[in-house]
Amino acid sequence: AGAVRYHEVLGLIPSVQKHQKSATMEHFNGHGEVGQLILAHQTFGKKDSEKGSEENDHAVLQMMDRFKQWPIVLVIDYDRQGSRRQVNHLVENAIVTMFKDIPLKRAVTRYASVMVQLSPTRARPKGHKVSYQDLQVLEVLPRRHPLLAGAGNFKTQGKAGNQLNALRFAGGHYIQMMDANMGASFSEACKVPFILRTFQPSNHTDRRTVRFRILGFREFIFTEHHGMVGSIMASAESSFGTICQRFLAGLDVRMHYGH
Repeated sequence: AGAVRYHEVLGLIPSVQKHQKSATMEHFNGHGEVGQLILAHQTFGKKDSEKGSEENDHAVLQMMDRFKQWPIVLVIDYDRQGSRRQVNHLVENAIVTMFKDIPLKRAVTRYASVMVQLSPTRARPKGHKVSYQDLQVLEVLPRRHPLLAGAGNFKTQGKAGNQLNALRFAGGHYIQMMDANMGASFSEACKVPFILRTFQPSNHTDRRTVRFRILGFREFIFTEHHGMVGSIMASAESSFGTICQRFLAGLDVRMHYGH
């Protein structure tokens, strides 16, 4: 819900409003021209109880339905052998349709990065519980290997793999990564227009000329108020995102932390 605030603020910028009035809006009630909200969820649709649950899947669908007026898309890590039957049916039908002119058999497409949205044309009566059948596949990117490489303690990090999965479908000039436990108030979102100017000052007209490639953005962990563990984790994140990263920046060794 917090990520929606960024769209609200960007929609208040006069130049964006002017663009919205002049452009033809065919999707997302006009908000799609401001940007896209990508929810990367690598356990969505997995039938293994340790990797995902049907309860969590329905929670994601309910959230997408609640904010359906915003351009929220869902990117999932598809595994033909590990996904639920409904997800397999959805993705396989999309593969047949999208790759009908390419000799790509759905049986050999085990792994894929898939972007879906709630179908804007599917009728949902009042009180209808959103399900997998309400999803519409937008893009399918077949892969040869799993999203996370390696095994056991030598497997690649899940957060990095999740961001990479979303990055494959990101079409914006600026990308902001957010963690699932990050909150975003309207006042925090008001900083975004100034941050964009930090990337590219107003006297620069060429979008290829930027001052920075990566800019760290502070986070507010809303689970801070959910108990002692959440408070401790939030304090650790706060100290690392301020004192530690400023020290690393002084040594010119600071890297992308994830948001």
